[in-house]
Amino acid sequence: MKRLLPILMLGLAGCALDSPVRTKMASMDPYAAQVLKERRDEAARPTARTRYFDAHPSLDPKIKFAMQHGSYLVGMDQEQVYLSLGPATTINHTFDGKLKHDQWIYHTKRTFLYFDEGLLTSWRIEDPLEQSFQRIANDQNK
Repeated sequence: MKRLLPILMLGLAGCALDSPVRTKMASMDPYAAQVLKERRDEAARPTARTRYFDAHPSLDPKIKFAMQHGSYLVGMDQEQVYLSLGPATTINHTFDGKLKHDQWIYHTKRTFLYFDEGLLTSWRIEDPLEQSFQRIANDQNK
């Protein structure tokens, strides 16, 4: 029993060290760092969404539904998409002389979102599971 006690205490101490351990892992692996960042941002998003909904009482119910369920629709602005999905892994900006185009890439979801002048115009999903999720969310929103 005396031998088990230090091991149990070390195990309990390991629970408290979980966050620094994850942070250290994330510093070694860029993919782990991105997942960790997304989880932290995910925790803060519901509060930010609630504030957004309070500030925009006339928000289209379809967009509100999409935002509440971590989805997106054509016509959403970049703030709405950010509050729905969190920060993109990569953002590419282009300008063709008339319009500003942005491409938001979510590497962990293998999803590409395309914006013209700040409004979502289309997307491409390479992950079959994510495609199914988005299709279901769009069907419920009709």
